[in-house]
Amino acid sequence: MMTYVQLYAWVRRNAQHWLDLCGLTNEEQFCQFCYERHITTVTLDCGVVLCEVSHDGLTAQIHPLITDRAAFFDKERALGYFGGICSSLGVERLEAHVLENSGKALRRVLKYLGFTHEGTLRCAARNMLLPGEPLISIEIWSILRLEILEVKSGRTD
Repeated sequence: MMTYVQLYAWVRRNAQHWLDLCGLTNEEQFCQFCYERHITTVTLDCGVVLCEVSHDGLTAQIHPLITDRAAFFDKERALGYFGGICSSLGVERLEAHVLENSGKALRRVLKYLGFTHEGTLRCAARNMLLPGEPLISIEIWSILRLEILEVKSGRTD
């Protein structure tokens, strides 16, 4: 398992855009972000997924930081990763938060993988760690463990 310092170095090399979106400008802020949210990591052959398990233990918010984007256009492979994350963390639901300034590509990928847009929280959050920043809107997308299994088996009902 990577330490937060090792993870920061990896993210800086491979997913600087995510650090920029979160407003994380140095190692100390990143480590604080991960520590406060009890983030665990799942290392995949195509990148890393940061996971925040909710207080009730049923939902995990995911931050996929993927270096091989083709892996997420292979639906079976991507859902296999998500099913494995659900099993290893013991959660029943995966949730992705999409910031208002994120591109349309992320939303298309989530929809393609079977995630459902649950709604938008208008002006609900500050830009992650920066308290002086203006409020932003975030979209909530989620998929249930059961839905992952249904999509993988080809069922659509």
